[in-house]
Amino acid sequence: MYRHFLLYQGYAEDQTLACVLLSHEEGFKTPEEAMESFYGFLRSRAEILASDWDPCCEQVRREHPDASYCMKCGFSLERPDIVDELVVTVWENIWTGTIDSLGGKFWEAMQDVGWAFGEGIGWRFGKAAAIFRADQYFDRPDGNTLERLLWEDIRT
Repeated sequence: MYRHFLLYQGYAEDQTLACVLLSHEEGFKTPEEAMESFYGFLRSRAEILASDWDPCCEQVRREHPDASYCMKCGFSLERPDIVDELVVTVWENIWTGTIDSLGGKFWEAMQDVGWAFGEGIGWRFGKAAAIFRADQYFDRPDGNTLERLLWEDIRT
């Protein structure tokens, strides 16, 4: 079972030197299954962000359901489905974030679905894979998914 994943951004000359190390407590038969699981986690966090409205916008939406913009802050109330864009934002926040910037709820939600940063359950258990171009894999404006996933075994 694959339990450890080194996620890199970019590819070839543009690949980052640093990576994000993920571990999963149960593991997956293939890296594809693992990345779909992690994508599902990122998407769940993005859906929470997409549903978060400022208080002034909430009030305008309640009082004026046909309004296109918030009368207080000017923000558009006609949001398109931005969840796909926010998945990329959540990934970028992981890539550039800190333990504090991600927040306790993020860590708890991640652990609830079996994921952990770092070695988590320990390197001695399970296979490991390097995932290249993770940024392009998580960015799915056209729905293209597995064709974008590049990986290789780094320990079997």
